[in-house]
Amino acid sequence: QKPLESIKQRLAADEPVFQTMIKKYLLDNPHRVTVDTTPSLEAGAALEAAERDRLAAARAGLDDSGMKMLTEQVEKLRQAQSAEDPPELLARVPSLKLEDMPRAGASIPTEVSTLAHGARVIAHPLITNGVAYIDVGFPLKGRVTAEQLPLLPLFAAALKEMGTKKRDYVALDQQIGIHTGGLGSSVSIQPRFRSE
Repeated sequence: QKPLESIKQRLAADEPVFQTMIKKYLLDNPHRVTVDTTPSLEAGAALEAAERDRLAAARAGLDDSGMKMLTEQVEKLRQAQSAEDPPELLARVPSLKLEDMPRAGASIPTEVSTLAHGARVIAHPLITNGVAYIDVGFPLKGRVTAEQLPLLPLFAAALKEMGTKKRDYVALDQQIGIHTGGLGSSVSIQPRFRSE
């Protein structure tokens, strides 16, 4: 509890606790490791066979009294796992009551501005510990034909999977991982309602 309280106090004082740790132990850490894994069709069967052999050897080493004791232990464990917790233990479990919940919904601050070339920017100035979450939308009206619409999900997936003129897929993925928390692309087609 004390270490957790210490972290809470440092966060309350606007100290960049996690940002400092991420920078020290991840971003500025010169140590690297590359792990190559190769799937095996025989590994699963080999593990199962080894487990069967281990259990058979353990069973062979038990006499009748040992087997009886093991059976009793398994039964006690089963009963303990299926038994209901006593009320005094259940009372220790934290729970929320209806009065603990705010009646009004959370208000999200919103700032709307327009860039020089006319693009509208909607910003929500929230505390995110120095992390910027950005959603960029591009209008499709007049740019995509009806025949091209079914291909849009494929195009969105290919944006990250095919690399760029300067970087192949692997290099691009590495740069995205180094400089961002991740990039994603998707297609959202929504009707626009007009009031006549």
